[in-house]
Amino acid sequence: MYNNPTPITAKNARGQYQNARLFMNILKAVIVILFGFIEWSVIQSAKEGNTDLNWWVLGLILVILFGTIIFFIIRSIQLK
Repeated sequence: MYNNPTPITAKNARGQYQNARLFMNILKAVIVILFGFIEWSVIQSAKEGNTDLNWWVLGLILVILFGTIIFFIIRSIQLK
């Protein structure tokens, strides 16, 4: 079950379902990349003895994450 921003009808059910599935798959991939980067940063900090974090990469990943969410919400509204 998905929580859609628009009502599901017989006309738009297939498109909404495909949109929600694609959204969840892309969101899972972005979150895996985010946690992978955080884990890699922790390992590099432990090896080098510093606490620096590559803020540009983290910011880019977060922009992609929130951009994906916004994109698919807008797409879901357009598919009604």
